[in-house]
Amino acid sequence: MRGKNLLKLMACSLLIAGCQSSKPEIVQKKQNNDAISINFLTGSLQKDVIDYFEEIMKSFHEENPTIDVAYEGYQQLENTNKTLADLIGERLKNNEATDVACMDVKNIFDFVNQDKLVDLSDVPFTDKLIDIAKKDSTVNGKIYSVPAALVAYCMTVNMDMLKTCGLTKPTNWSEFLHCCEVLKKKGYQPIVGTQKFMKLIIYAGGLSQIYFNDRSEEYIKKLNSGEMKISEFARPGFEMLKTLIDKGYLDAKEALKYKPKDIVKIYNQKKSCFAFTYSSMISPDRIDFSFEFTGIPMKKGNVLLIASDRRMSVFTKSQHVEECKKFVDYFSNKDVQKKTLETFGKLPAYNNINVTLDKEMSDLQDVISKGNTMLLQDYNLKFEQWANLDDLCDGLLAGKTVQQQLDAFDAIQAEAIK
Repeated sequence: MRGKNLLKLMACSLLIAGCQSSKPEIVQKKQNNDAISINFLTGSLQKDVIDYFEEIMKSFHEENPTIDVAYEGYQQLENTNKTLADLIGERLKNNEATDVACMDVKNIFDFVNQDKLVDLSDVPFTDKLIDIAKKDSTVNGKIYSVPAALVAYCMTVNMDMLKTCGLTKPTNWSEFLHCCEVLKKKGYQPIVGTQKFMKLIIYAGGLSQIYFNDRSEEYIKKLNSGEMKISEFARPGFEMLKTLIDKGYLDAKEALKYKPKDIVKIYNQKKSCFAFTYSSMISPDRIDFSFEFTGIPMKKGNVLLIASDRRMSVFTKSQHVEECKKFVDYFSNKDVQKKTLETFGKLPAYNNINVTLDKEMSDLQDVISKGNTMLLQDYNLKFEQWANLDDLCDGLLAGKTVQQQLDAFDAIQAEAIK
């Protein structure tokens, strides 16, 4: 009976996705009278995501028959600016059901600052997290989100094009520039770009300086106090991106035409060599040529930016916090982890499972083993980095100067810490 009810919920959710209404829709389902029902809200109605969560919720309910989980996917339509975070905010204000939500890093950052998320530090999954995943889930010494897996933001390489040009994968910045110059002379556009994602160069070339040294904690304290400006670290990254534009390796105007979700389409169309994306965005069945992932080339070697994927948090307004903790903890289960990695092709966030990565991802594991990784977003900095760099990066692509964008970044920092 429960399986049928869940399928009804999925069908209702899919109908909502097709509607052109901007009103938030709350999907309810019948539940067992003896079961506690918790609401699980995400921003996805993709079939593979729904199928994945359906299987996990079914097995969780079998092991925990007194807890029923109602899945709800909210899809932001083109005719509304209401985001998932906006919907959650409304529900919290109106005391409507929002127990667990799968959110992006900025939403979690904001809700933690508003004391709306439950500290999950006492939940068993925390002992299984690998170090970088635990760091990515921690704010002010407490854990507020549960990652289903990890994803690496990296560079994708057209191996067919490299071979044609007699080149090998670059392992540092100078080799990368050499490859780009050869490709350009042979008539190729070396880099295919999109809005926002060229900021990975800024991260790896600039913000990595905060973390790849023994003074990281000192730097974070000084950035939070205003004793140091973020521009002191970000400048090399902005300058590296500007170099790629000035040398014609990246067509900035062309990059601004496309959103990150367009990367597969334009990568196939433009037949460029390098693209900046994340490890689960591109797969062999979606690309027309042989490709491999590698780190983002920097002066001292390739760097990976690591982020948690499908971050789940529990809200303090939930009437069933302990049941919610059991549910989110279930995602660290060994069998669930295998299902997660098989479904989405991600990197494991927990140390209780070994996984063989696809051959296209072999370089990523090598970079991780060398410790050349940094978090995509540092919760311990008082100002948000990931979303703020969207406009700063795109401004540089649109023709603003490096100094203008550095000044704007400093202004964002100053406003956040005042």
